Amino acid sequence: MLSSTVNMQEVRYSLPEPEYRLVGDSLFINPVDGQHKFNIYRNGQKWLETSDNRIQLPLDSFYTEYMISVTDEAGYESFSALPVIRHMPVNETLQEAETFAPASIQPCKGFTGPGFVELTTTENTRFAFTVPVKSGGDYLISFRYSNGSGPVNTDNKCAIRTLMVNGAETGTVVMPQRGLGEWSNWGSGNSLKVHLITGNNELSLELLNPQNANMNGEVNTAFLDSISVIRLE
Repeated sequence: MLSSTVNMQEVRYSLPEPEYRLVGDSLFINPVDGQHKFNIYRNGQKWLETSDNRIQLPLDSFYTEYMISVTDEAGYESFSALPVIRHMPVNETLQEAETFAPASIQPCKGFTGPGFVELTTTENTRFAFTVPVKSGGDYLISFRYSNGSGPVNTDNKCAIRTLMVNGAETGTVVMPQRGLGEWSNWGSGNSLKVHLITGNNELSLELLNPQNANMNGEVNTAFLDSISVIRLE
């Protein structure tokens, strides 16, 4: 008979994602039981490793993203918390969607400005807007939206659009469901890095087939509230 030994190993569990609050330029991370270190990543690179739960962040002139994780005494690292995004307000431009298309009459709440725009398979299938910038360069663009077509954990009614920048296809904007009937639940979808020229830039969100078709095939709807454009450098 063959004999073998059992290689016993200690059972270890992943640390929870760290919780934090940002007060001014100070980042306060909630204490974690046991020996641990906090890892701070700046634009994807490890910037700081510390056991101090109060961290002074530098004044970032341009868009900077910080991620926070926790490492225990054995070196096991947690998942990261939601990112901390920092930039000078002067480098961000916000535009209301209803500036460029008729505002919806749907009875929603929580939107900014005087209204919002419906994006469906028949309405505003091409939503065109202008972004003026004083200096050409790389920018980060994102869209504040709502999508109450279905729950967050199932269904197949994500809203998908192609972003065109000065006539060129630049990327895909994804606006996932935020809860069944939750048309007043607003948030930002994915951000896209775009190159803009000095002066006026002509952009559009377009429902293109077949690349923007979701698995539902019929419902591909989002309410568009505003557009954020942030200079990267």
